[in-house]
Amino acid sequence: MNNCKSQIQTRLNLQCILLLSLAVLAVGNLKLNCPSVCHCNDDMGTDLTIDCLGHLDVTRGQLSAEIDSLLSGNLTYGRLRSLSIVNTPLTDVPRSVCRLTALTQLHLDNNQLIRLPDNCFPRLKHLTRLSASRNKIQKLQNGLFNGLQELVSLDFSDNHIFQIGLHVFSNESDMISLRQIDLGYNFLTTIEPWPFVRGQLGTKKADPVTIRLRSNRISTFTNAMRLKVNCNVKPGFLNLDLTRNEIRHVMDAVHGWGVKSFSELFCVFRFRHGQSSVRIYLCTAVSFACDCIDYPLYVMVATFPFYDQLQSCYCSPEHSDFSYIEIPKIPLDQFVCESSERCPPGCRCVYRPANATLHVCCSNTNLSVLPLELPELPKSSTKYKLDFSNNRLIRRLEHRDYFINTSILDISNCDINDIPLNVWKDISTMKKVLLDGNSLKSLPPDVF
Repeated sequence: MNNCKSQIQTRLNLQCILLLSLAVLAVGNLKLNCPSVCHCNDDMGTDLTIDCLGHLDVTRGQLSAEIDSLLSGNLTYGRLRSLSIVNTPLTDVPRSVCRLTALTQLHLDNNQLIRLPDNCFPRLKHLTRLSASRNKIQKLQNGLFNGLQELVSLDFSDNHIFQIGLHVFSNESDMISLRQIDLGYNFLTTIEPWPFVRGQLGTKKADPVTIRLRSNRISTFTNAMRLKVNCNVKPGFLNLDLTRNEIRHVMDAVHGWGVKSFSELFCVFRFRHGQSSVRIYLCTAVSFACDCIDYPLYVMVATFPFYDQLQSCYCSPEHSDFSYIEIPKIPLDQFVCESSERCPPGCRCVYRPANATLHVCCSNTNLSVLPLELPELPKSSTKYKLDFSNNRLIRRLEHRDYFINTSILDISNCDINDIPLNVWKDISTMKKVLLDGNSLKSLPPDVF
């Protein structure tokens, strides 16, 4: 009996020695197959790092072939869980990478990649992390990440990306685990509303979807994907970083993304108990125009002080009368918006939204008759405040269609000697009319 046990133990020891020898040979083989001028670090045959240490003198074709040879061996194929190919001169992803179906992490950082391959990443169904930062990638094409339902983190920061396909991030039933998207430090100039689609997947305040688009060149918001605001959809939690872009008007995003009213805007931001489930950061080192385009938003900020996402946002000295003033502290009663379209020659037309008046100042401009048209009123509740004083060439006050929307009319110190009865009816509806300093000698009995 003891002899049998001894023989069994001896066989087991021999098998262990054989397995260890094979492992040592495998590791030695890995070192032998590691691409020239590169360093390979293998952890138990499941985690592999190929680091070429920034050597650019190696031939890309040769390097790609050596990596393909290494990744196609029995040691790696079907066993690798994590792969890093970093600091290489590669401009394309080696095709062997696309066959590593067991990968959960793939890092392609600090290479020279220009384009990502079609029909590659969708094969890697178990990917949870994918990064290719610090490359020269220019586009993210449709279908690039289709079917990656386990993907949690995506990092393509610090590239040359200027275009994202409309369907890359717009399918809310795809990439359902994705919580981190980093596209910062790229060349994007426009942005579609796909962040709101991704944000729907952030089901917990403690686990929001975070999308970083900082330090691009974004100035325009578009909606070619035709996303519509749906207030019946369960709100998601989203943190969207748009800091250090070229955004000058927040309302450009509201209009560009198809938000038609402030009720829809509230719906987008999902205000609940003084907090919003959608957080959009805009302001680090960015100056806004602070003109009337964003005036409705500033009113909202003043009305709802809990909306703090415009804290640390300052008005630009080049574009605003409120240089370096923080947006929540803008004195709304001092807002004056120049209106040049259809403003009479020599006159100044300004819109004062705080008191809903459009001021047209044509005082002392050598008018002989009143202008036939004025700038269009921004809202139906807005009224004209007209100053045509000190124009001695005006002899007769004639009817104008805009009188019906005028609250104050100043025609003092002209040379008016005739006002027809129908014009008296017009001005009788105004709050204030200044007629002193004219040449009127009598008033029609019906005026009284």
